[in-house]
Amino acid sequence: MLKGFYRRLAERSRRKDRSFEEFIEYVKATYGDAVTLVLFGSRARGDCNMLSDYDVLVICRVEVYDKLRSVKPAWVQLFHYSQERLDRAIELFDTIIADAAVEGALLHDGLGLWNMVRDRIFEEIRRRGVEKTGIGWVKKKENNV
Repeated sequence: MLKGFYRRLAERSRRKDRSFEEFIEYVKATYGDAVTLVLFGSRARGDCNMLSDYDVLVICRVEVYDKLRSVKPAWVQLFHYSQERLDRAIELFDTIIADAAVEGALLHDGLGLWNMVRDRIFEEIRRRGVEKTGIGWVKKKENNV
């Protein structure tokens, strides 16, 4: 009985993977140079399990995001930033963008800005003296020698 359960769970996981790939291909084909997509979280780090969702940073105009929300699979979490909002979010060290920059896998960079975003986030990490830990972003401890 348990063997059948795990087999069904594994098949469901494969269907989720296929539908995620189809969703990303749809976005790239439909919106191309109007969107940047970065997978982050457990799927990007490789420590996911069969129940894990897909966390995707989406940089695009609001009207594009509204359309994406209506066609995304249920197990995909979209975190939207317009280009206008992105600069302020980086200045404020938005941890979603920081997580995507540090552990993310670039899926599509139609806007051609991901390298700049990553560079700015890494500069903020250095400037603020923070690091990613198991509990989130924390101030680095200073070594008093």
